[in-house]
Amino acid sequence: MRPDYLQCRNMRLPKPTILVALLLLGHTLAATAQDIRSPAQSAEFRRAEAAWRSGGSLLEAKERLDNVIASLPADSDALVLRTKILLAMDRNEEAYQDARAAAQLKPEDGEVNLLMTRAARLVGDTTAALAALRRASTTISSDSHSHLRLSVESLHLNRLEEAESLARVAVALDPQNGHARLQLARVLAVRGNVEAAVKALTAAMERSLVTRGRIEEDSILVWTGVARRVLDSSGAD
Repeated sequence: MRPDYLQCRNMRLPKPTILVALLLLGHTLAATAQDIRSPAQSAEFRRAEAAWRSGGSLLEAKERLDNVIASLPADSDALVLRTKILLAMDRNEEAYQDARAAAQLKPEDGEVNLLMTRAARLVGDTTAALAALRRASTTISSDSHSHLRLSVESLHLNRLEEAESLARVAVALDPQNGHARLQLARVLAVRGNVEAAVKALTAAMERSLVTRGRIEEDSILVWTGVARRVLDSSGAD
């Protein structure tokens, strides 16, 4: 016997009941369309994830994900993880393809949109990168690290006002986030507000949130002269 929700078109139901039936039908169809990993595929995914998190063999992790995605091309989590791995391997074109596929499957996922922003930018598709950046700004999780990453991408895409605003939010969400404070100084320096950049970076150094070495190796801070001013004023040799 067919499930009741498949018989609804032959039944005279009150309007609220019809609505519920349609919602149930949509949910059921979505569930049946969702790829489900087999135990072997789940094991492959977990091993790939463990290799990625531990800094193990990226090539091995990618090959494991290749096996999963070959059978389950709509496995969005596998696509997202392979995107990260491909970016780490500087295989940007392939990463872009995976990011696009993941974005089609999960258009409201902030992490996916942020990965799409980076991958599109690295292959030179600025239009797609900016569109993904806009989506990421409205879908990303409300934590300091995510806002920091958004600020970095905004800076790369020359969206300087957004980059500064996002960096300030990242600092406000976690005042102990030295990377966010460094990013704020970088954006301020690029925008020509050198005094504010020096002040922000000096405060970060005084709180031991940013190291001398990190400042010395940052090309933006060195190029704008902010690094030298901050290090000179700190009494470092």
